[in-house]
Order: sequence, then C-alpha cells, then structure tokens
Amino acid sequence: MNESKDIKKQFVRLRDWGCIVFNYNSNKPNNAGIKGHPDWLILTSKMSLVFIEVKIGKDKVSEDQHKVINRLASIMGLPNSKVYIFIVHNVKEAEILSDRIQKREL
Repeated sequence: MNESKDIKKQFVRLRDWGCIVFNYNSNKPNNAGIKGHPDWLILTSKMSLVFIEVKIGKDKVSEDQHKVINRLASIMGLPNSKVYIFIVHNVKEAEILSDRIQKREL
C-alpha cells in the first residue's frame, strides 16, 4: 500500500462533491513561483480555501513552507476568513479532513 497515493485518493474524491482540487506536489522540481506552497489547495463548495501540506514519516516542514504557512495563518485570523491550513501525516488524517470537507464543515 502506498500512503502517498492513498492520501491523494482522499483529496481527489472531493471533486465528486463539487470541490475544485489542485495538487502542487509532483515528482518534478517545483519552480520558484510555487516554492513553499502547500501540496494541496481545495476550493470547497462552501466557498472556503483549504490548504494541505502532506508530511509522511520523517519528512519535515521546510523554512519556505513555514513562511507560507505563517502568512496563511495571518490571513486565517482576519474577520470572516474562510481560509484553513492543515498538515496531514497519514491516510487516516486525510480521510478525516476529506470527510469534514464533504460534510461542508469547512
């Protein structure tokens, strides 16, 4: 079983529920335009932005990713903000988050 592929399935399935799903993580080197960007961006049917960074095993958040996450956290603190960011470590966490989005909790 490939944990990364199983996590991907959890987020891609949200397209069936009206979400727009972008995956910025690939085996290709990222260009400077998306350096530090979370792996996933989901535009929910509830008009929220959900950013997801996937870290499996010993993988750690990079300095560039910390900068982006901190900036997103600042935006999340604004009144009426519908911006969320999550760090997912395994398939179970991905499934729980995907279910929350499907249920329109986010």
